[in-house]
Amino acid sequence: IRQTQNYIHQIEAEQSNILRRTDLEMLKPRGIIVIGNEIDEDKREDLRIINSHLNRIEVLTYSDLRSVGERLIENYNDKQELNEINIGDS
Repeated sequence: IRQTQNYIHQIEAEQSNILRRTDLEMLKPRGIIVIGNEIDEDKREDLRIINSHLNRIEVLTYSDLRSVGERLIENYNDKQELNEINIGDS
């Protein structure tokens, strides 16, 4: 967690240099820490409590991260299908 906090701090300290070099404007950088894979309900509750006390850092299991990615892809594909339907109606 401390290493991720350091990364966020470094990014914020270099924000003007990053903007100048990349044209990427950041609002508030966040960190994600990926741990393990499947966890039981007791550990999931522990993880929820830890996350509730962290500022701009989220701790996820690999399986949680994979689920988030799958949902993003599914939402993207659904929007693409809607756009194709709307284009076909024009």
